[in-house]
Amino acid sequence: MPGKYAFNTDAGKVVLVPTTNIILKWNKTETGDHKYDENLTEVDIITKDAFEPSLPLSVVMHIDYKQAPWVIQRFGDIGMLVNQSLDPLVSAYFKDVAQTKTLIELIQERSAIRERAVLEMKEKFEKYNLQLEEVLIGTPKTTVTDTQIENILMQLRERQIAEEKKVTYQKQQSAAESEKSLREAQAVAEQQSFLTKSKIQIEIEGNNGAALASRAEQESNQIIALAKANASKIKLEGEAEASKESNVGLAKAQAIEAQVKAYGGAEYRVIQEITDKLADAVKKCDC
Repeated sequence: MPGKYAFNTDAGKVVLVPTTNIILKWNKTETGDHKYDENLTEVDIITKDAFEPSLPLSVVMHIDYKQAPWVIQRFGDIGMLVNQSLDPLVSAYFKDVAQTKTLIELIQERSAIRERAVLEMKEKFEKYNLQLEEVLIGTPKTTVTDTQIENILMQLRERQIAEEKKVTYQKQQSAAESEKSLREAQAVAEQQSFLTKSKIQIEIEGNNGAALASRAEQESNQIIALAKANASKIKLEGEAEASKESNVGLAKAQAIEAQVKAYGGAEYRVIQEITDKLADAVKKCDC
């Protein structure tokens, strides 16, 4: 426990072990105040698509005061622990992860990779009597003369910009369609009175047409009925006249036949008619 203790410096050596969180940075441009990471550099990795960037990392760990003697007993001091055990452990882990990811996947899936690294590396740190608190992953770096990674990042940025433009255009199109529908609705509303009047007028014209058609049909039926009546009348009148003429002729014939019989035969009847005609001719003649 923290406090004052009697210790014979002739019989042993005091090794300071920090019991607060220790931040180790795998970055040659940055070093912590404790100097434990002064020999650490970015992890050289090879991605699935054959890029060879350098990956900066930060690891936050903690040494429990009860476990400090065991750590010193096993590793001698914290510097040796970091350089001889933690550096190879962390570097090997991320080299293995990088071989399963493309460069773009390594960038885009950084959060998921970090969470997985914390879970999987925590057990390995516990074997060293250490407590892993957090793992932070930086952006892959390359040399100044190598522009391939920058080109990939540029493509990724352009792709994202294109996706954002696509979403923007879709929203603009949707807004334009909504505005079009609104304007059509407004135009319909403005013309609704005219449309209603037109619809009513169409119905009126239809009714008038139906009435005219019905009237014409009635007149046609009336004309046909009158024509049939007249035809029947004419037929009846003709038949009556024919019957009359037939009856008159029959009566004359019967009268003539009676006269013939009265004069004693046909010769006498002929002689009588000739005598009557001569008598009529003498009366009409002036001589």
